[in-house]
Amino acid sequence: MWQIFKKEILELQRDRKTLIMVVLLPMIIMPIILGLIAAFAGQQQAKAQQKEFVYQIISQGGFEDFEKKMFYHKRFKKSDLQLSSEDEAKTAIREGKIDLVLFIPKKKTGTQHQWKIFRDESSTYELYLSKELHTALKGFEQKLTQSLLLAQGIDEKEHHAILDPIVIEEVDMSEGRELFGQLAGPVIAMLLISSCFMGASYPALDIGAGEKERGTLETLLISPTSRTAIVMGKFMTVMFTGLISTTLTILNMLFWSNIAASVFDIQKVQVILTQFSASDVIQLYVLMLPLAAVFASILCALSIYAKNYKEAQNYHSNVALPILFLPYVAMIPGFEMDASSAMVPILNTALATKELMKGTLEMNMMMLIFSSTLALAVASVFFCVRLFQKESVLFRT
Repeated sequence: MWQIFKKEILELQRDRKTLIMVVLLPMIIMPIILGLIAAFAGQQQAKAQQKEFVYQIISQGGFEDFEKKMFYHKRFKKSDLQLSSEDEAKTAIREGKIDLVLFIPKKKTGTQHQWKIFRDESSTYELYLSKELHTALKGFEQKLTQSLLLAQGIDEKEHHAILDPIVIEEVDMSEGRELFGQLAGPVIAMLLISSCFMGASYPALDIGAGEKERGTLETLLISPTSRTAIVMGKFMTVMFTGLISTTLTILNMLFWSNIAASVFDIQKVQVILTQFSASDVIQLYVLMLPLAAVFASILCALSIYAKNYKEAQNYHSNVALPILFLPYVAMIPGFEMDASSAMVPILNTALATKELMKGTLEMNMMMLIFSSTLALAVASVFFCVRLFQKESVLFRT
C-alpha cells in the first residue's frame, strides 16, 4: 500500500496540471480572483454611492418646499422630460430615461395626502435610491408635522415627545468573533470544502481513468501487490492531495487576513484573529478529515468505473454540482445546526465550520458530525475497494 502511495505521489509531482490545482489554485490564483472580485465590488459600491438619480415631480401645487428640497439635493437631479400622466412616467422609467417619478396631489388643510411614487425596483441601484428617497421624505414629513403641531398651538419643546415618544437604544450582546463567524463562517466553509474537493479531483481522475488510457493499470495488477493495497494506496494519494489543498487554503486565509489587518489597520480584525487558537485549527482538521476521505473514495470509485478520462470527467461534473452546492445552504439566514442537519454530509461540516468560527461549536455536536461523516467515509472506501475487485469494472469496453 505504501509503495503504491509513494509511486502515485512521485507521478503527481511530475504532473503540472495537478500541481496547479493543488498548490497554485489555493495559494495564488484563488487570492487573486477574490481580490479582484473585492476590488470590483468596492468600485461598484463607490460608484453607486455617488450616482445621481434622475427624477421628475408631477404636482398639483402646495408642496413647493419639498420640490425645492429635491432640486437642491446632491443625490437627485431633476429631469427635463415633460411628463403629465402615469403612462408617460411608466414608459420613461422602462426606457431608462428617468429613475423616479412622484405624483403629488394638491395640498389641502386637515386632510391626509396620498403621494404616488413610480420607480423600477429591479434596478441595480434600487437599494441606494430607496434609502436616499426615504431620508428625503422622512425629513420633509417631520418638518410638515412640526408645522401642523405649531398651528395647533403645541409648544415646539413638546414636538419630540409627540413625534418620537419612544427612543430605543439597541445593545448588541454578541462578541466580535460571533459576528465574524456568522458572516464569514459560511464563506470559509465553502472555500475549504471546495478546495478539498477540487484538490482531490484531478489526481483521482488520473490514477484510475488515466492509467486505463495509458495502459499501465494492467502492469500494476499483475504485480505482487494485492488489489486492496493498490486501491488503498490510490485512495490515500487522493485524500492526501485534498488535505494538502485544504491546508494551503487555511494558511492562505490566515496570511492574507493578517496582511489586510496590518496594512489597513483594521483593529477589529486584529482583535478577532487573536481569539483563534491552535485548538480551533485542530478541530477544523478533525471536521475536514473524514470529509476528505469521503471525497477521495467517491472520486476514486468514479475514476475506476470510467472507461476513459473523458467519461471520468463527465461523472466528475455531475458529482461536483451537489457537493459544491451544499455549503451554500449554510448561508441561508435562520438555518442553524441541529441533530438532523448534523447527519447530512457536507452540509454538517459547513454548519460546524460556521459554529467553530463563531466559537460556539459544542463538543457533542462535533463528535456527532465526525462520527456520521466517518461512517460514510468507511462505507465509501469499502465500496471503492469492492469495485476495484471486479474485472468487469476494471476492463469495461
